[in-house]
Amino acid sequence: MNVVHLIDMLSIGGAQKLLVTFARQAKQKDVGLTVVGLQNSMHAPIIPGELKELGARVQFFPAKRILDPVRFIRLTRFLRQEQFDIIHTHLLTANILGGLAGRMLELPVISTLHSTGKNPRYANYARDQLETWSLRRVNRVVAVGESVNDVFAPILGRSLDIVPNGVSDRVVLSPPERDALRKELTGDASRPILIGVGNLLPDKYFEDMLTAFSYIHERLPSAALVIAGIGKLGEVLRAQCERLCLTDHVFWLGVRGDIPRLMAASDIYISSSKREGLAIAMLEASMAALPIVVTSVGEAPRVLANGRGVLVPPQKPQLLADAVLELLKDPARRHTLGKAAREHALLKYAADRWFDHLMGIYREELARE
Repeated sequence: MNVVHLIDMLSIGGAQKLLVTFARQAKQKDVGLTVVGLQNSMHAPIIPGELKELGARVQFFPAKRILDPVRFIRLTRFLRQEQFDIIHTHLLTANILGGLAGRMLELPVISTLHSTGKNPRYANYARDQLETWSLRRVNRVVAVGESVNDVFAPILGRSLDIVPNGVSDRVVLSPPERDALRKELTGDASRPILIGVGNLLPDKYFEDMLTAFSYIHERLPSAALVIAGIGKLGEVLRAQCERLCLTDHVFWLGVRGDIPRLMAASDIYISSSKREGLAIAMLEASMAALPIVVTSVGEAPRVLANGRGVLVPPQKPQLLADAVLELLKDPARRHTLGKAAREHALLKYAADRWFDHLMGIYREELARE
């Protein structure tokens, strides 16, 4: 099978990391994979580099406008020449262009929705309406969780395939390796380390994470917070960090390609998101048997049900801080939560399970041709 995945950009993000997971599985199972980015990613080469190392071909078709006619002609010509069996799209621009190209070329198109975002995603703007039009006409729409399905099935007026995201198994660090990485991150391997991962964008609401950490720091001055990610709010968040006098205790890691190793070296994973789908970082934390404290948004209540993590309401930083502090005082509970989260992740969110589910959808659509 020869598959092409279209995505808006190949910078660091959950959807992009899924493509790396797909590429790893495709290499093992002899599936041809091409990944097309619709913006240049020269400033963030990690994902393209990982894809190429795994044997995927990476192409870019950048343009300043979504419906740039020159790009669309080049893209459709490329898709026709390469004789792909399936087009799989991710994010707004790819959903639009992939859907249009698939109809023109009579190729089956699968589109994945990664977030519960419904405002302003489906506001009355031409591009959002065009994406809605496309998603109503592609062969299949995949939702990464039930919460995403609940939002978009009524909007699109069609049934969606629920395919929970998959992540690779955990990285295991020896005690010396773990201590060395902890010292590298914070300067002191003995500090309790909280880790947050994600793009520095409004939905992730890192402002609340910093506020919560300020409460934590008041009661536990040795605690450290490491944040892996970049985004347009970086300067704003760093300024907030300075106002809270946390500059020596919050460590901004930027773009990292070793998130599973960072999870393995940390003590608690935290998230303060206002809106999510099925967060890859949360699944990576689960695989790492890391205790998790997150806001109750998206798929988090399902992933962490039955004692697999701690949930707090969104936009309640004091409650987030209290939950973290309680866990830091209770190593036995941290171990129990982490073990339960990992067992569930192995059962529900293993990479091979996710890949096989997608391949089943591909085969069903090809059988209809």
